[in-house]
Amino acid sequence: MSGSRDQQRRFLNLLRWLGNELQIPLVAVGTSEALRAIQSDDQLANRFTPFSLPPWRMDAEYLRLLNTLEAMLPLRELVGLVTAAAVAVKAGEEHIRMEKLDDMGFMPPTERRRVAG
Repeated sequence: MSGSRDQQRRFLNLLRWLGNELQIPLVAVGTSEALRAIQSDDQLANRFTPFSLPPWRMDAEYLRLLNTLEAMLPLRELVGLVTAAAVAVKAGEEHIRMEKLDDMGFMPPTERRRVAG
């Protein structure tokens, strides 16, 4: 929600369109500022019920969540990608460009589904 008013409005329109197009419940996670943005649109305010989560505590439940995420996400690939991108930034590049990601062998999830299917 850090964009201009026009960019924010376009994003809210995109959320409305996604909800209509996909016909599945959408879940939005964000800060209180994001909640205010959602509530600024009557249609979206009716689609999203605010639910506040307490801060995580380092306990068995949190560790179980991390273990589940680690089992489901390709963290090794992700860490390699982030490390390579950080090296590029450290070398003086201001942005991570698609060409660099392509050079690293990054494949977006849509492509992975296409290859797997």
